[in-house]
Amino acid sequence: MAYYNNMKLSQDRSRNVLKYVLEIRDLQDKEWIKKYLTANGLSSSKLIFDLDGNQNKEESRRVEFRVVTKSEKLIDKIKKLIEEFDKEGEMN
Repeated sequence: MAYYNNMKLSQDRSRNVLKYVLEIRDLQDKEWIKKYLTANGLSSSKLIFDLDGNQNKEESRRVEFRVVTKSEKLIDKIKKLIEEFDKEGEMN
């Protein structure tokens, strides 16, 4: 249950940051942001640890932004094709 609650907090954080970004930009930028920018909360799934191996809770609370490009879409298409071939046994 703690994992689920942390993920919810993390995703809420990412939505709030993205909302803030959308509120400070003009309309032209908003359309670009909506089309190409994603935000993901990472604290529970990708923790940051200090040198002693303890979780650094402050640094683990973060948001990752990604710009979606056409190359990523092409890579996704290639991955799907490879998966289809693997299911059919043609690439083993």
